[in-house]
Amino acid sequence: MSLSRRSLILGVFGLFLGGVALYTASNQGLFKSGSEYKTFSEINSETQPDSESADFDYVVGDQMIGEPDAPIQIIEYASLTCPHCANFHTETFSQLKEEYIDTGKANFILREVHFDRLGLWATMVARCGGDTKYYAFVDLFLKSQQRWLSEDDPVAAIREIGRMGGLSQNRIETCLQDEEFAKSLLDTYQTHAVRDDIQSTPSFIINGEKYSGEKSINEMRNILDPLLE
Repeated sequence: MSLSRRSLILGVFGLFLGGVALYTASNQGLFKSGSEYKTFSEINSETQPDSESADFDYVVGDQMIGEPDAPIQIIEYASLTCPHCANFHTETFSQLKEEYIDTGKANFILREVHFDRLGLWATMVARCGGDTKYYAFVDLFLKSQQRWLSEDDPVAAIREIGRMGGLSQNRIETCLQDEEFAKSLLDTYQTHAVRDDIQSTPSFIINGEKYSGEKSINEMRNILDPLLE
């Protein structure tokens, strides 16, 4: 998906989201902290129910999986509403993770690109769940993207995914109505996108070099393996 100048500036007002819709998503393999897979049901069974208090910390900044001192660093720029990004995470990422991240050869960071408000709101929910749930939410939003975007009310579907991940209704609403939080995400996105000259998603910064477009596992191997020689 290509970026335009206009996509770098998104309105952040009118973030109040009303209404509830039924939405069913697959309970797929999801990330926990580190590099192991876990389902939301497993995560939720090990954590206390989300507090109704509005006083909580957002997940901010880059979230890494894999070894920090791995010889390869992979940064992916992705939008949670980008179909090519969803394809990469559905078709390629699990094998990339198994071969390079789990083995200590590479670490991985996802940086969200905000094309539209739905993508921004999905990111806000993902970053309201705490460090251990961030990649679980990202994984689910991307792998079930076609389903929640095709709902009659995709905003309600975003909220339902938040509840699936154990967030209280109050916490979801507090997150989605936080204009300062939304602006901070947009500012971070714009800073990164300008610095790394991101024109499309997915784009990858691998040990400082940019590679644009969805990649198969073989294409990723062709990029990564020479860096390990």
